[in-house]
Amino acid sequence: MMAGIALRSTCYCSRAHLRAVNDMPLRNPTRVSENDVPLVNWSRLEEIREYDPKGVLVRKVVRSFVGEGKSRIAAIAYAAKRGDAAALASASHALKGAALNVGAAALAELCAVLEAWGREGRMDGAAATAALLGQRFRETAGALEKDFPAQARRWDKTSVSRRTTKQKPRAVRRKR
Repeated sequence: MMAGIALRSTCYCSRAHLRAVNDMPLRNPTRVSENDVPLVNWSRLEEIREYDPKGVLVRKVVRSFVGEGKSRIAAIAYAAKRGDAAALASASHALKGAALNVGAAALAELCAVLEAWGREGRMDGAAATAALLGQRFRETAGALEKDFPAQARRWDKTSVSRRTTKQKPRAVRRKR
């Protein structure tokens, strides 16, 4: 747990990123149950969508995350296989930030564990955790690609209902 504190104090990221990391408990990744952390926190993408009603930006963010995430997963697996702790920490940190941007909470948690291990130089179990990270990434990417259209339809209904529940301003009558 002490390593998590050191990791979090040396992270040079945005304040929102630091808040998310500080709220994230560091646990043994093999003991994290599927119900502890959501695979995708849709509210994060909904925050982005508030600035982009048509959803174009959110789709680009998701596509970019899935595309670049594959190379980051490969870099993490390669660093774990070679025993390169610095490369493991760096690649895990980069993927963690991307995961937090799209609300991939479970993936970000595993990245935080691998990043802490890399910073501590602990490489025992890194290869197995990197394999688990690859599996979690595939699940997350699948959920984002499969469930995103349905989630976008829910957002559209919510935004329409918000508009219809607001009262129309009363017309101001002019005195003649």
